[in-house]
Amino acid sequence: MIAPLDTRGKSLWELIDDRATATPDARMSVDEAGRTLTFGEYRSHVLRTAAGFHDMGIGEESAVSWILPSRFETLYVVGALAYLGAVQNPILPVLRHREVGFITNQTGCELLLVPRTFRGFDYPTMAAEAANDVAAF
Repeated sequence: MIAPLDTRGKSLWELIDDRATATPDARMSVDEAGRTLTFGEYRSHVLRTAAGFHDMGIGEESAVSWILPSRFETLYVVGALAYLGAVQNPILPVLRHREVGFITNQTGCELLLVPRTFRGFDYPTMAAEAANDVAAF
């Protein structure tokens, strides 16, 4: 059993880092394909992902929207954006270009992350259409 940590007043990144420090080899998650992820591995992936976002200019208070399936890679994105202090705006995958364009415009989105395809839908094309709608607002 994993011992509880004091979580009062801590950011998501602080919680991730505290858990990875306390129990780096403890299993954090198992996906549908049977892949496992420890807390230590998760922190490492988060830090590498954060470095990539930082290189793209994402940082404190950057507005980042994402439409991503529930996978390990999405967990890395969430942790990395928390590490950087970015403002995250998850968007439901059932929304399409008009709604996504409106949401990203309203939030001042600097980066929109989407999968190539998910459940047979072409998200990059939809994201491009949403970007066109943002220009029209």
